[in-house]
Amino acid sequence: MHLLKRVIENADPQAELGRDMVLITGLFHWKHQRLLVLLAVLLMVCMPANAQDWVYRIRPGDTLWDLTAEFAKPEVQWQRLQHYNNINDPYLLTPGTTLRFPLAWLRIQPASAKITALHGTATVTYSDGASADAVSGMDLSIGATIQTAADASLTLEFADGSRLTLHENSTLSLNRLSLYGKQGMADTHLRLQRGRASNDIKPTRGSAGFTIDTPRASSAVRGTRFRVEATDSLSHTEVLEGQIVVTAKARSATVNHGYGITVVDGNAIRPSDVTRLLPAPDPRTLVVSGESVRLHATWSPVAAASEYRILVSSAHDFSDLLVDATSTMPALTLPVLANGDFWISVRAVNEQGLEGYDAVLPFHVDLDPPPPFVITPVKDSIVYDQQPTFRWSEPENVRRYHFELAAHPDFDDPIIVMDNLPSSHFKPSHPLPPGHYYWRIRSRDTDGKYGPYSEPIGFELNLLATPGKIQADPYKSKSHPITLRWHGGTSDQYYRVQLSRHADSRTIKLDQVVQEPEITIPALSSGSWHIRVQSLSPDGHEGPISPVQTLRLPCRICHIAAGSGALLILLTL
Repeated sequence: MHLLKRVIENADPQAELGRDMVLITGLFHWKHQRLLVLLAVLLMVCMPANAQDWVYRIRPGDTLWDLTAEFAKPEVQWQRLQHYNNINDPYLLTPGTTLRFPLAWLRIQPASAKITALHGTATVTYSDGASADAVSGMDLSIGATIQTAADASLTLEFADGSRLTLHENSTLSLNRLSLYGKQGMADTHLRLQRGRASNDIKPTRGSAGFTIDTPRASSAVRGTRFRVEATDSLSHTEVLEGQIVVTAKARSATVNHGYGITVVDGNAIRPSDVTRLLPAPDPRTLVVSGESVRLHATWSPVAAASEYRILVSSAHDFSDLLVDATSTMPALTLPVLANGDFWISVRAVNEQGLEGYDAVLPFHVDLDPPPPFVITPVKDSIVYDQQPTFRWSEPENVRRYHFELAAHPDFDDPIIVMDNLPSSHFKPSHPLPPGHYYWRIRSRDTDGKYGPYSEPIGFELNLLATPGKIQADPYKSKSHPITLRWHGGTSDQYYRVQLSRHADSRTIKLDQVVQEPEITIPALSSGSWHIRVQSLSPDGHEGPISPVQTLRLPCRICHIAAGSGALLILLTL
């Protein structure tokens, strides 16, 4: 019984239990068959080797000694592996069957992570404090910390083929990267300090696996697809495949696929924290279309969605993120993309911030022939000419252009449509009323194919006010200043004032620019002065010149002389 007790209490996976079982069987075979049944059950319950084993599936040509040399530590002999797996004939390994290695027997090697995709800017800080710009193909070892900038993303591939995509404004530290055997099981431990990470983890069979910590919680997985987000006050975990154990404040919760959990700072995990993820938008309604270089994505709304996250990638697995955006509406205008094939993913986000399943759609971008570059009027500019000239560049192999002008950016009811324009400019034949306008242009190549429109270019058409009647202060004396006033336009306009002795303004005596619709002139001599005023825009555009107006200043000396002469005449009568 002492031997039986030793076998039952043996929890060391390295113990050679096979020989003990043979001895026990011979001891009790003829007399204690019921005890043998009980013993077998107890051994299955008490022996923890299965929970601490790495499982290898045998392939054709494998031998016990080769596998031991490849995966086990040098001090572990192949005979121990034979006894541990109850192999009768070490020369006969059946392909497809499994071979168990206790984790304590496996050789541990330092592993690395490789940057397989990079979009935007990211920085790597090493354990010694040195830093470098991240580049695709870079190998990272334990202790490295990665920081992605705004509008950046980075994909890491680990030793076992698992991958992690780090999104914008995120910080990730590589705390542990280990590999059991040359092609064995990986043990990866990461810390997401802030930001978001999407993970595709290869399945493992054993206690090692993939763990990602945030400041609020820890998620341990063995083969799953999940996402993690860390903010200053909470942590989100969303499970798309498999199962995850999330731990916070010494309490754990198992999160199955299709569910997510939010861990708030300072709170322990509760069962009610596990929430079902929102379904994907109906993939049949996900459409990417448009006539412009900026395509539009639309999809059907999802009930209970507070917003949507939209990803665009040039890779079907979204390892190379080109767009990572959110929208409160079931639509988004995409940035300009190059020619090629792309994939778009849309998922709904609930009120807690948990992101649901994805609707994915491949789409193609063809920008040939490319739209011309806009020259004038530029976006958000102010135009003062009622018949402005629209100008654009001339792309290669383009012979004709299609022009449109509208009052709204959707161009549903264009004001002017000009097709087959032979040159890179256009001037309307009739004056345009003041207002807000949008224009766009597209190319037609030598084969007659039209390309996409340029982005709608909005501009404002204003008319500079033409000064009306010019008013002058009462004339007092030759040395007294005189102020001229006229009707002004908008507050940002300037005015050019010109005075001349001649009605045709061939000789200008005063030419001055003022900010207010008035000017004070120190002194003007008597006689006739001809005045005209011109409005100027802030960018220097010259408006129409007002009609010339005449200001007549009397001669006070002449009045005095005339009065004195009349008095003398009266005195002589």
